[in-house]
Formats: sequence, C-alpha cells, structure tokens
Amino acid sequence: MDLGLFRIGVVLKQYRNENCFTLSDLAEKTGLECSTLSAIENGRFDGDIGDLLTYLNFANFELSCVNGEQCFPQLHELDLLFGDEETFSARLSPRG
Repeated sequence: MDLGLFRIGVVLKQYRNENCFTLSDLAEKTGLECSTLSAIENGRFDGDIGDLLTYLNFANFELSCVNGEQCFPQLHELDLLFGDEETFSARLSPRG
C-alpha cells in the first residue's frame, strides 16, 4: 500500500464523514463509481488520476507534489496501515 495514497484516502474519508455523505451520495454528485471512491478512501486506488482529482476537487482539496522526498511512515503511523484511521492526521491543503 502506498502511504501517500493512504493519507489522501484518510483525509477524503474524513471529509465525507464530516459532511454526512454516503458513498452513494458522492457517486451521484461526482459521477464516480462507489467502488472507485472506496478504493481511493482505502488507499488501494490504482485508476485514472482524473478520477482522484475529481474527488479531490469536489471536496475542495488540491493535490501537491514534492520532488525528491521519500516518505516513510513514522512509528506511530504503522498501525494505521492496518488499523483505525480516525486517529491519523493527513496532510492535504484545503483550497481557499
């Protein structure tokens, strides 16, 4: 599992839950399949970057790219790859 995609998924799932959207609600609003949205939220997405950007744009987030940095999980983050993501604070930049 890619830690960067996992972090993005945590933030988007938190956004969805805070706004009381179901996956079906988001699928209807974004035009994406529920399975695609679920894969994004669970860090298992390997589809079209346009789909990821559609979800990010809908949630009013932007994707940033940092050149040359290798991102390794911190010790306290390791259990998040397999456990409760609610305690994880991911870094995405809200637009605005």
